[in-house]
Amino acid sequence: MFTDIIGAFGLVAAPALLPAAPSSAWIVGAAAFVAGAGGTMWTVNSRFITQSLVPADMLGRFSAASRLVAWGMTPVAAILAGILAQIFSYRVAFGFFAALCVLLIYPFFKVVTRERIAEVDGPDRSPRHPGAPRGTGRERGHHRGGEDVPETTTAWRSR
Repeated sequence: MFTDIIGAFGLVAAPALLPAAPSSAWIVGAAAFVAGAGGTMWTVNSRFITQSLVPADMLGRFSAASRLVAWGMTPVAAILAGILAQIFSYRVAFGFFAALCVLLIYPFFKVVTRERIAEVDGPDRSPRHPGAPRGTGRERGHHRGGEDVPETTTAWRSR
């Protein structure tokens, strides 16, 4: 996940630091590739962590709220970048967001610790089925009469 912070930094720092010339295209392209790989790793790991730590009955609400904040910040950042670019320059706008990426490093390592990683990698302690192995479907659904029933089916039936 740290790769995503570094990739995002490179992606926004490159236009801030490099000349606006065709020779910079390869460096900007490489930064975009690293940022894309980091974004993919962030998505996969954050979804795993979410599914490991958020109770099954709250998973949908948590995911919706998380996406609302994540996708909701996109237009806010775009407006801010546009204002900075209009008032100062595009380099200042990219530099501002590069600085924000650097500022994320400290809180990232305050939150992502060895203890918290061990908590995510630990055995499933689902209240419905303590000790059930991961990947059985029992973490999210209900188990009834020898058959696993997906959460969506049971949620629909309970309405």
